[in-house]
Amino acid sequence: FAPSDQYCVFYERGWLVDAIRDYLISITATAIITGLATVLTKNSGSISSVVKLLAGLFMTITILSPIIHLPPSTFQLYLDEISYDADHASLAGKRFADEEIEKIIIEQTQAYILDKADDFGAGLEVEVFVKDLIPCSVSISGPISPLAKSQLSRYISENLGIPSEEQNWIG
Repeated sequence: FAPSDQYCVFYERGWLVDAIRDYLISITATAIITGLATVLTKNSGSISSVVKLLAGLFMTITILSPIIHLPPSTFQLYLDEISYDADHASLAGKRFADEEIEKIIIEQTQAYILDKADDFGAGLEVEVFVKDLIPCSVSISGPISPLAKSQLSRYISENLGIPSEEQNWIG
């Protein structure tokens, strides 16, 4: 059994799950006690009003007690953790998006070059290299006439922005 990342997060934060469970139990117990007290003093006139007031106060204190007892540094730690998690997720998302965009750029650039090579009657293999999401160099292999090579090289330079120095011709 290899625990997932999600399982590990909940395991590490098990104290939080326990605290929430205890909190909900205390709220439920308070609701039952105040409800019983209210029902038992229902027809007691002014005592009923006092019991309702005290029940409301008791319930409010129970609901707010975890927040009141926490040191302020706990909130800062929690906010820091949320901020770190958000930054990490954002960077992972950007990295994933950049990788996908890079794949598309490579595929499209290769398709453009291969399409133009077909116009010259050359069956070539093309490998495109990208830096900062911009095609920066290309490796081209296969048989091609010197005239077609010159024209294709010029096309790659002018239309795709890859200078002739960054075009590696093999074969």
